[in-house]
Amino acid sequence: MGMQLLFFDDLIHLVSRKITENGKPVIPVNISECYKNSQELESQFSESLPKDKTVDPPLLFGKLFEGKPESFFSRKITQRK
Repeated sequence: MGMQLLFFDDLIHLVSRKITENGKPVIPVNISECYKNSQELESQFSESLPKDKTVDPPLLFGKLFEGKPESFFSRKITQRK
């Protein structure tokens, strides 16, 4: 078990303060609200993650996903400016 060396809220506060000191706005976003739900993701990646236990008994391996990182996120978030 690792030891937490820095509290994440403290880090966010320090980084946010430095950004605003430099005249840039900080818009906090809860990242868990940005991802597509698990059903959407499973459907989207089903072709890359076949459930064939004869080829991949522990279902550990899949095929290379050739999409973009944006495909993990909800459209309303990626279109926000």
